[in-house]
Amino acid sequence: MAADAPVQWPVRVTARIVTAYALRFDDLRASVDVIDEFTVDGGHKSRAVCGPCNRQVAELPQAFRDDALDAAAEHAKTCMAMPQPTGEGGGDAEVQDQV
Repeated sequence: MAADAPVQWPVRVTARIVTAYALRFDDLRASVDVIDEFTVDGGHKSRAVCGPCNRQVAELPQAFRDDALDAAAEHAKTCMAMPQPTGEGGGDAEVQDQV
């Protein structure tokens, strides 16, 4: 994926940090997203979630959003997980059909 290809961010994602995999293989789908959302009790929280390894690396009250950003950046430095196959281009879909 070319570095200048547009990548659309999901709703509520307010920060996106590319992972070591993304930098090494020029694949911007590999990122740790910081998601700001409302809680059930009416508060706010910030979560840092790594898309490729599907790991939540932080969940904190929004007052500590900077800590969630730091946790996201720390995880992204070393994460080499590949993004999930999307089925685009035929290759991934063919593998799925054979399973």
